[in-house]
Amino acid sequence: LTLIELGRISPSHPYVRLMAAAEEHAYKVADRVVSVLPAADEYMRTKGMAPGKFAYIPNGVDPDEWSDEEGALPADLADAIGTARAKGRFIVGYLGAHGLANSLEPLLRAVAQAGDVPVTLVMVGHGPEKEALRLLALNELRIDAVFCEPIPKALVPSFLRKIDAAYLGWLPNPLYRFGISANKMMDYLMAGVPVIHANNAVNDPVADAAAGVSVAPGDVHEIAGAIRTLHALSADERMAMGARARAHAVNVFGYPVLVKRYLELVER
Repeated sequence: LTLIELGRISPSHPYVRLMAAAEEHAYKVADRVVSVLPAADEYMRTKGMAPGKFAYIPNGVDPDEWSDEEGALPADLADAIGTARAKGRFIVGYLGAHGLANSLEPLLRAVAQAGDVPVTLVMVGHGPEKEALRLLALNELRIDAVFCEPIPKALVPSFLRKIDAAYLGWLPNPLYRFGISANKMMDYLMAGVPVIHANNAVNDPVADAAAGVSVAPGDVHEIAGAIRTLHALSADERMAMGARARAHAVNVFGYPVLVKRYLELVER
């Protein structure tokens, strides 16, 4: 279904038909069917899965990987954050792939629209849209945006703890009616950073945790409003929001919690 609805491949394509046959067979013979998407059973039942087989267990995070020790960021990234902080600017960060599916252009345009807020946008990662986004920020929008190379997993906490807000965006695609479970979301929540979440999925961990501001996907005006909302909060209010995010990540998405759910599932 992902290939069809996101990749726009024909349902009659031989590869898709082969995958569909394997999928339906698996639903019928499996004792349990687990998905990281909470509403995936709505689709699976139409393909022959018995309702009692389904279990929702999302992607998770290992709390033990998140120590309080700070690793040294690459010089260009550290300098960009340090310069923005010295100027008293509000730092909005993004970490991950720079592709169409990540809905990053609306973020850049929202920063331009929120021109009354002193925002520095720090983009970390790579992807096919990175150069086009850099040129958009530099030549057309003329916003304060820095584009840096990917960083090792071990440095992700160090980066996220140094920004004021993080962005996660999705395309307004009907596929997300079954839910979302992004690993990047787990990183954001564990870092305790307020999140601007642009999505229309059936589930929303940011809203569940009261850990940021959720807006419509691709809506430049709403994303700009979210930036203004988080900027207007006091440092203590943003810190409390971050604490809720981290607690939600540990209590809902922590590996010890998910392992217990898997064990309960297979021991029935």
